[in-house]
Amino acid sequence: MSRLMTESLLRWRLNGRDMRTILCSPGQERALLTGLLLTGRMIDGPEQVQSLRREEGLWLVEADTLFPDFPDLAKRLESMPTLPEAPLPEGARLLALQKALGTGGKSGLHGALIDDGAGRVIARDIGRHNAIDKAVGLALERKMKLSQAILCMSGRLSLEMLAKAVAAGIPILCAAKHVGSLCMEYAEKWQIRVIQTA
Repeated sequence: MSRLMTESLLRWRLNGRDMRTILCSPGQERALLTGLLLTGRMIDGPEQVQSLRREEGLWLVEADTLFPDFPDLAKRLESMPTLPEAPLPEGARLLALQKALGTGGKSGLHGALIDDGAGRVIARDIGRHNAIDKAVGLALERKMKLSQAILCMSGRLSLEMLAKAVAAGIPILCAAKHVGSLCMEYAEKWQIRVIQTA
């Protein structure tokens, strides 16, 4: 085989409790876990994470969580906030961001880009959801203003991915490919702008 994507298993424990193992691309594990906690509605902000370290192949996370376990999608949908409506960005800016994100080329990786007008982060992973979580975690590390940000995705945009963006407070999503019908329905409910560029 000439094209193999590198995969790894991320094993982690939250507040002493073993969590589901994550299949992901290696690298940016700290950002992935921080982003996952925020987009999964376990924390409201990175200040709730007291400790995040790796010991003998296991990531140990101590955090002041909102729930004892990750709420399922239905519960998260019920508890999502409605975000303040954001102004529609110029088409030229969206196309420039989508170009900066690219498609992952021959790597086969999904990509997520977050831009708040002052800074930009790009994350890539074998999983679309992981790419979002990594990008959110990187944005939190750099103290970016997510309430003023645009999230660009290289693949399909589903309801669960929209929910991740809303949980992070990102008001504008730009998808390069197909957008799910439930995604658009909930985007209207939460006042999220979803733009398809291709």
